[in-house]
Amino acid sequence: MEKWIHEMKGQPLLVMVDFLLDQLVKMHRQQVTEWSALIYLERQISDRHSFESMYHKIAHIWLQAFEASSDGVHFSDKLPEVIHAAVYGVLYQTLMLSPEKLESPAFSMQLKALVMGYLQIPSR
Repeated sequence: MEKWIHEMKGQPLLVMVDFLLDQLVKMHRQQVTEWSALIYLERQISDRHSFESMYHKIAHIWLQAFEASSDGVHFSDKLPEVIHAAVYGVLYQTLMLSPEKLESPAFSMQLKALVMGYLQIPSR
């Protein structure tokens, strides 16, 4: 994600989030079996400290997206933790329970609508 944010630096947050979500879905869609196994295993063996550490790291990456965008200052009241929780929850539950839905353009559209709705950015 950090590489993608660097590539999109200076873009409006709408463009950046749209791109990041496309890349995340694409990355998981390309290796559904591997990602599903990893997520399931992670839930079995990760202790609270490991989970919290990863959670904060990914939330911080979303904060980096805000900071790298051209208009991130307008979203200072939005919490990157909320975006991470929404994306993580929807993406990984779908990946584990209904991975075929990742192939549907409707899945990406709905995930984007969820995030853009929180940010109060009209989606494209």
